[in-house]
Amino acid sequence: MELGLGPVELEASAPQEGLKARAKLRIVDYREEVVRLFNQEFSESQDRFKATRPDLTARELYEALKEGTPREAHQHLWEMVQLFEEAKYSLHPIDRSHYTRYIRASQQYRRALSGEES
Repeated sequence: MELGLGPVELEASAPQEGLKARAKLRIVDYREEVVRLFNQEFSESQDRFKATRPDLTARELYEALKEGTPREAHQHLWEMVQLFEEAKYSLHPIDRSHYTRYIRASQQYRRALSGEES
């Protein structure tokens, strides 16, 4: 199996018990997925925030976005930037904990943008 090539459908069965199950899985490299999600999220931000450009570094993007986002979003945005930089530039392993921290920060960032910060 190759990573990131879309869902893989797995099927398991135990005919003697009459059991059969099927599931679709998406296999990803956590490092690549954090980088992809960050790039996707902030390429979309160019429409919403005029201060962003495609040539900005992650930290420059953070500074540009801080100007037009609620204060509650800044911490979550900064965590996303740090996790992106770690995934993009470090040599140590990036694991599920990095990925889930990124997803959580992204969700909290979006909630803060929409005024739903909890």
